[in-house]
Amino acid sequence: MALHKNFTLFTILLLLFTSKIIQSQIIFKELPHYPISEKDLSFIESSAVRKTMLLDGLWKVYNSKDEEKKKTAIGVPSLFEGNAEVVYEKYFEISKSDLQDNNFELHFLGVSYTSEISINNSVIYLHPGGEFPFSVLLPKDLLKNDKKNILTVKVNSKLDATHTIPYKNEFLAPERFGGIFRDVYLKFVPNIHISRFNFHYEVVPNSSRAKVFVSANFANHEFRGKSDSTATENFEVKFSVQNQNDLSSNGSANNQIQLRKGKEKVLSQSFEASNIIMWNCNAPRAYVITAQILQNGNVIDEIKQPVSFYNFSIQKDSPYLNGEKFQLNGVTYFASNKSYGSMFTYEQMKNDLTQIKDLGFNAVRFPKQAPHPYLLALCSELGMLAFVESPVSSLPESLVEDQNFVSLSNNYLRRFLSSYGNYSAVAAIGLGGGFLPNSPIHTFYLETQAEKVKKTFSKPVYASFVAGHFGEIPKLDFYGIELFSNFLPAQAGLSAFNTMYKPLQEELGKGKVFLSEATYMVTQGRSSGYTNKSTFEAQAKFFSDLLSFSEENENAGYFINSMFDYRCDYHSVLSQYNHEKILTLGICNEDRKTNRPGYKVLYAKLHNLEQVTVPIGLKKDQSPMAFIISGLLLALLTGFLINSGRKFREDTSRALLRPYNFFADIRDLRVISGVHTTILAFIVSAIIGSLTASLFFFFKDKILFERFILSFGSENISWAMSYLSWHPVQAILSLTVVVFVKLLFISLLVKFFSFFVMNKIFLSNAYYTVVWSFLPFVLLIPGAIILYRLLAMDSINLYIYIILLLFCILSVHRLLKGIYVIYDVSPGKVYSYSILFLIGTSGIFLIYMQAFNATFDFLLFGLKEFMARI
Repeated sequence: MALHKNFTLFTILLLLFTSKIIQSQIIFKELPHYPISEKDLSFIESSAVRKTMLLDGLWKVYNSKDEEKKKTAIGVPSLFEGNAEVVYEKYFEISKSDLQDNNFELHFLGVSYTSEISINNSVIYLHPGGEFPFSVLLPKDLLKNDKKNILTVKVNSKLDATHTIPYKNEFLAPERFGGIFRDVYLKFVPNIHISRFNFHYEVVPNSSRAKVFVSANFANHEFRGKSDSTATENFEVKFSVQNQNDLSSNGSANNQIQLRKGKEKVLSQSFEASNIIMWNCNAPRAYVITAQILQNGNVIDEIKQPVSFYNFSIQKDSPYLNGEKFQLNGVTYFASNKSYGSMFTYEQMKNDLTQIKDLGFNAVRFPKQAPHPYLLALCSELGMLAFVESPVSSLPESLVEDQNFVSLSNNYLRRFLSSYGNYSAVAAIGLGGGFLPNSPIHTFYLETQAEKVKKTFSKPVYASFVAGHFGEIPKLDFYGIELFSNFLPAQAGLSAFNTMYKPLQEELGKGKVFLSEATYMVTQGRSSGYTNKSTFEAQAKFFSDLLSFSEENENAGYFINSMFDYRCDYHSVLSQYNHEKILTLGICNEDRKTNRPGYKVLYAKLHNLEQVTVPIGLKKDQSPMAFIISGLLLALLTGFLINSGRKFREDTSRALLRPYNFFADIRDLRVISGVHTTILAFIVSAIIGSLTASLFFFFKDKILFERFILSFGSENISWAMSYLSWHPVQAILSLTVVVFVKLLFISLLVKFFSFFVMNKIFLSNAYYTVVWSFLPFVLLIPGAIILYRLLAMDSINLYIYIILLLFCILSVHRLLKGIYVIYDVSPGKVYSYSILFLIGTSGIFLIYMQAFNATFDFLLFGLKEFMARI
């Protein structure tokens, strides 16, 4: 197995930058058991008048690029892997009477990413992207009665770096797939119907009353009967709030409207609901809000939706729930169901949120994803506040300045808010995460986005920042700070974070600042105690310190990131390499087991039980032996080579101390041993490979390193870097091969450009020149042995980087000197043409990466984030 992995790694690394990776075959994934009925959708709305046709089940699918349209039966909900455009087809029938009496709303609870929807081969709607629920009114003239209608959905899963929300390779984003991954259903609505219904409320302070604001669109699509009849155009409209248990009325409002055929009318009004028992986390109470249109006392159409009444507000001293100070104990939740991505059964979703509630949390934040609406209904039912947000994260400033992206962001936010506006559990609206503090560009973006939210909703608006030290932003109510354990000093811990957090509380107000995500990545599994970094014991200590930090800072609100491990959209270097791309940062694992020490610590703290002691343990040495062993072997091989004969010692001395004379010997075809040169090439390659592997191993838990890798927008690069960073032995072997191949490639380049000079150069001349140019790296054999240990001390790192850079510059300088000597041309020509060649090839590569992946923009953001956090 190990041999197979190594062989695969070598192959990928050799081909990574020289060939295009062929897109893999489309693979579909379906939940093995997905029971669903019309009743399961009652959390969205219910009605005695309307009926629902579920369109889940088997669909025909095919690749849009397949000219033969080879169709396969696939169940919906389902997902598919890879960037592809897949066509879904579903046949359904509508009776003649249903077609005459009703209009038809097509509802999708989640599609990824963009989609084109057609009925009977006529395109009726283009979904511009986003995993949130949406609906489409089907044109009746396109529908057939008592015959099969064909619904076609063309789904494109491709994300890019600048034109989609979310963008591809987003930092620690959950794994994303394409497909129709949530329920699809057809809603039969009467010809005279309520086409849109929105509501919000304001709780009257210190009372059991609330002012309810409703807005509804009414449409008359009943074209049967006499066209001049006005009696059939007069209707009564009724809005009401009722107790969910006994249906007793808590308030209502009635209106008379005239609705002519083929016309629509918007009605907005308010009324008071009284004798309301406020919802709270310990006693979640639910009501039903109803919109009806009646004629002659008969209900023509109605919509019933669940509603809970509470008042959540953000004040300078504290968040408040129903007029009382509220301690925000929250956790983030990512919909990640192993290999099934974000697909869950309703039972699984309920089990997940019940587990969160049982642990003691009172709030759930849904970052980087558009949540399933049932999760929000569960939050209301179980007694937890829901923080939902636009999946915008770590935006480069240049992207925010792009008017095309601003327009995309505005449209996304509008549709996102429309999808979740009627869910009572939504306590606050988020604008995203990873924003830079004191960035005028990000500040302006957040201010304009917050203003748009405020025009629609009266709920608090928040954003999440990578660090503190910023001023108040107009229209923003709540300021989240992201705490990542990788940025905390090993000894100082959370006390170092406190030096940033305290001034921010004083600047903005203690109640306006919260920890939006406190993350501790586990990469070393279990150990004897928390002194061993990145272990489950250290994570438990981090959680314990976090809750103590909250208490010491007057019950500062927080969200622990996250409740469960989840699968990342790419192979993260920060998380220990694994084939499934699992991020081990959850309180529980993917299987929802509760045996981690962090869970036990949190349960005891949140339920005021006896404290769970986390052992200190004995610190283990994390330095791999591979660097020491490989360095010693190279030292022995080098010593053997030096002592193998006087000729090699003389060549080494001349090449190192008098390179001009040595390269002149190569030009003049003096005897240079090919065997010695090849052994030296191997030694140099192994030294550079070992040094590079040491750097990778040291950088593996550095966020800036991950940002650098992500900026190239390649899953193959992410996979290779993650694998190499966590497997020192394989990294040394692989990088040795890569460096050796590069030496051969440079030799071929030197030979190729020799055709443009007068002097005749053999391939052996070019090969000897290239290999011996890198001779100074042999002096770094002791450094290859101890490099990681020196870096881990974190005291002279800057000097180490400078020394390594100087050796690289020296070797390149020696190479250029060797080239102009064997070419027998002036140094100026070689230096100038070499610089032009490097600038040209690098420029083409970087321009390509910037054009397709915004590489420079994301690199600059990573640097600014790093500077903001330190």
